[in-house]
Amino acid sequence: MKTKLVLILIILLAALHLALVIPAIRHPERFRVSDSDQYVELATNLLKTGQYSGILYPGDDLSRPPVYPLFLALATVVFLDVRWASLLQILLTFVNCLLLYRIGMDLRSKPAGAAAVVIYLLGLNMAFESLNIMSETLTSFWLLLAVWTVLRFWLTRKERWLLLSGTALGLGALTRPILYPLFFIWILFLTVAWTWHQRKTVFQKETLRKLVVFAVGGLLITLLWQARNYIVNHDFSISNIGYHTLQDWIVASSIANVNSISRKDAVALIAGAPNPKLFMLEFIKGHPAVFIKDQVRGIIRTIISVNYPTWAYALTGNLPASTGVVVDLSFDIRKLFDQIRSGNAWVLVGMAAVLYDFLLYGLGIFASWRIFTRQHREVVSVLTLLMLITLAYMIVTPLAQGSGRFRIPVEPCLALMAGLALYIPGPKEY
Repeated sequence: MKTKLVLILIILLAALHLALVIPAIRHPERFRVSDSDQYVELATNLLKTGQYSGILYPGDDLSRPPVYPLFLALATVVFLDVRWASLLQILLTFVNCLLLYRIGMDLRSKPAGAAAVVIYLLGLNMAFESLNIMSETLTSFWLLLAVWTVLRFWLTRKERWLLLSGTALGLGALTRPILYPLFFIWILFLTVAWTWHQRKTVFQKETLRKLVVFAVGGLLITLLWQARNYIVNHDFSISNIGYHTLQDWIVASSIANVNSISRKDAVALIAGAPNPKLFMLEFIKGHPAVFIKDQVRGIIRTIISVNYPTWAYALTGNLPASTGVVVDLSFDIRKLFDQIRSGNAWVLVGMAAVLYDFLLYGLGIFASWRIFTRQHREVVSVLTLLMLITLAYMIVTPLAQGSGRFRIPVEPCLALMAGLALYIPGPKEY
């Protein structure tokens, strides 16, 4: 009976997610930001000319890796309009649900898998942000696929799973470059985990072989793209977006605050300096407190991930007032009640999202405590530690640029951690 009720709940939640696609199809302009236009242009030019390049946004072929534009091109070919990518992304979230449940099955805990699916589908941030024409949802699929396949390797010792895991991370890096450093973090983690598993302090040939298999899966495709960028743009990298993020957001935001100017003016100020890198370094050294404060505020915005004014505009076309309690971190609770009294019902949606976050992180912390303090299978503790490292990296890295959409790639992992609160430890079998 309980299983049927959970299944009915999952079906209802999935139906609600599909219903949210309707406004995305009818009003696609509400689900696009400036970065969306760059991805769409690359996809459009690829279909029209066969060339991966930007005209309105020259140089985007270097800053935007090819996997998401290819995804948009596929949506355009199949549906004749790029707006239908929102539907494909919602369908990808359903694939994530299948992966979450399969992970629970592989851990011999159906309740943990089912709970992860329900928690994932309950997320308001995921529900709204996944509709945007942006690369985060596709990235969440690659990342969760990498988690599942590395788990499959740990359970079966079949190296094809390891190859697939590395390939998934490589494709993820070519979707959002933030995953490229994570790929090497995983290599370091897996080295330590496998060495510890063998109960030997000496690096084994078997460990080296497994690392090579994993690395080949990711590096084979990423290095090919880097070679392309070197030939076309004389830059042997996956993307130059990291430097632009550092300059245009992470540092520029603090410069704007100190000088009481707009962020765009701060970007121009950096670009106009004789040595932009030295200028940024000197600014950070001169204003460390402001810089650190801005980075912490950005990280908190990513952790909380509540942007109900944007969600309201996407659905209704009207932009309600923001209290600033979460986005600006004012923490003035009186503003919440003032807005509710004024008829701004969307504040209640924001409050529901905050309550969801308390549930999400609370269950994740409880699950981690149980797994690391009680008898458990080795594979569960290794998987948990890998996800915790991944979550920390993905949430912290955007720094001052932090926002709700930057949590989308790890929403499935957060849901899985919360679902593991229902995991019942068993004997050490691995």
